[in-house]
Amino acid sequence: DDPSNRTSTAIYVAVGKKGWSPGKAFEDVAIFNGVPGSGYASLEADLYGTASSGAMNSEYIGPAGSWGSLHLWRNGRSNTSETANISVLGRAKDGSEQVLIPSVSGNFSDLSGIDARQYPYLRLKAAFSDPSDFSSMQLPNWRILFSEVPEGTLYPVPRLGYEYYRDSLYRGDSLRLFIPFSNISALPFADSIMATAHIYKKEDRSTVMRDTTFLPAAKPGETYVYRVRQDTRNLIGAYQAIIQFNPAFRQEEFSLSNNSNTFSFEVVADRQNPLLDVTFDGRRIFNGDIVRAEPLIRISNKDENKYLLQTDSSRFNLYLKRPGSPDYTPVPVDGTEAVFKPAQTAGNSAVIDYRPRNLPDGTYSLKVQAADMSGNPAGQEAYMVDFRVVNKNMVTNFYPYPNPFSTQMRFVFTLTGNDIPDEVHIKIMTADGRVVKHVHQDELGPMHIGNNISHWSWDGTDQFGDRLANGVYFYQVTVRKDGKKLAHFESAGDASFKQQVGKIYLLR
Repeated sequence: DDPSNRTSTAIYVAVGKKGWSPGKAFEDVAIFNGVPGSGYASLEADLYGTASSGAMNSEYIGPAGSWGSLHLWRNGRSNTSETANISVLGRAKDGSEQVLIPSVSGNFSDLSGIDARQYPYLRLKAAFSDPSDFSSMQLPNWRILFSEVPEGTLYPVPRLGYEYYRDSLYRGDSLRLFIPFSNISALPFADSIMATAHIYKKEDRSTVMRDTTFLPAAKPGETYVYRVRQDTRNLIGAYQAIIQFNPAFRQEEFSLSNNSNTFSFEVVADRQNPLLDVTFDGRRIFNGDIVRAEPLIRISNKDENKYLLQTDSSRFNLYLKRPGSPDYTPVPVDGTEAVFKPAQTAGNSAVIDYRPRNLPDGTYSLKVQAADMSGNPAGQEAYMVDFRVVNKNMVTNFYPYPNPFSTQMRFVFTLTGNDIPDEVHIKIMTADGRVVKHVHQDELGPMHIGNNISHWSWDGTDQFGDRLANGVYFYQVTVRKDGKKLAHFESAGDASFKQQVGKIYLLR
């Protein structure tokens, strides 16, 4: 280049010989100013060598479905001392090379006897010798005719593409690969196409899975899909999956460079704690609450991992301490009193239904711990709760809450035993004994053994919805089971009642 004019270009050619002194080489330079073809450099030089022999090799020819013939075009000899030898070499599938035809005579040779399955590639070698004139026989052309082989490639079809589920998998999820393989040549594959998958851990290259399957022999333009699926519940860390079609030229194909791919993925550990929940007859209780003598204690453990479903009852530890005993006793989850229900949906909630039978009166302690399938506990400490059993059907007084009230008031009460009363009736009266409000059991809402607060609330109106005046109102409660009034269960607020009658203070 001319530094002062970047649009000008110099073409330079030189011919020299190793060992010549400076300035002895043949040189020519042509300069043109940005117009292609306006400069031309050429030179002629005679170069003399002293070697009396030499050789040249062709590139590898193939792969071939079958071999046809060899054709040579060569000039005659210029003197009697000049010799030339053409040989044919074959390369096997394992890469080894063998001389198949040591010397080709004439300009034509039949190669159909060479087995293309054993030698899919051929190479030509020419050896020349002229000890007198140091000249070489001219070989204008050499050619081998053969039948071609099909060519396939991974996922070349836009409408199919390939599916790689994801490269970061939650432990328990499955690796899913869907890899199309297409015949993009004009020739059919002769046999079924082998497809292999090798999954290994990157850290130590230990094999996780090897899979081999066979796809149909693809005709020109046909595409078949190789599906790979690998469970990851026993995996953790970084992995690779190597997919190959027609490995090691199981059948002849033009090239294997587009027949394989490697996919990297990582399996992430499940380190999140599951959520443990314990209910007694469908409700969560406070420490020391009264429950039925034969309660349904439902223990559920919900895990966010939707792949590692909780199917192992040994992940639950259940203990019960009975009245008067200093120790917890394991409760076997064997289907007798405690029944295990494994998780079956992506919600991944496993349940134990524990139905203790014939519990005598007293205070019990329940202790529960659970873990998910990855071993993550529900909490650092076990869930513990005390509950009380009173077998006899009794009821406390009904207490208004809040009292006094201005806008709304509900009734709080406690039931014992194992059954809900058949009849609950409340009368609200004025100071002179006039009944202004009747409340029946179906109005109070659902009841359960233990502490209750009515769903119904009183807003200080009478039976017709009219607002009552501020002041003191009385109420009386009747509770029956099988036509008999329930016995009274003593509580701390009993002093506020006289002859089963209590007071409500209405202050607006």
